[in-house]
Amino acid sequence: MTGDELVAEIQRTMKALLSIGARMPKELMLFVKNMMFLDGAIATLAPDLDIFGEIAEISMHFANTHGEHIAAELGLDPEAWQLDMSGVKASFGIDSSVETLTYHDLQERRAVIRERLESQKASPQTPEGPLPEVGSSRWSDGGSAGPSTRAA
Repeated sequence: MTGDELVAEIQRTMKALLSIGARMPKELMLFVKNMMFLDGAIATLAPDLDIFGEIAEISMHFANTHGEHIAAELGLDPEAWQLDMSGVKASFGIDSSVETLTYHDLQERRAVIRERLESQKASPQTPEGPLPEVGSSRWSDGGSAGPSTRAA
């Protein structure tokens, strides 16, 4: 699904939900809109952005700047919190040994998934193997996905 198709689908879904009386907070709508904008901006301006590095940097900024307040609100010990990148990596479907994931890598993984879904529509009995490893030679550009498997 292209970015434009995704936007159109979200708009169609939102119109359908609103037509049956669903209410959504303005903040949620702004968040979704901003996430769509951010996705396009990163794709255009920074396709080699290290997503894991940015997640770690933002998390540590919030922990250092607002950690005590957040911990107090949640009833947690601020000293006990640690960033768990293995959980973040798992949420992306990435092995914990992968050190970096660029936006370009993520787009390639999406393309592989899209191709598999389309091929399953054509022949639903065809089993597929695991996704190729980040930076492997199975990527659509012949393996030049960049330094995705290098150590940080």
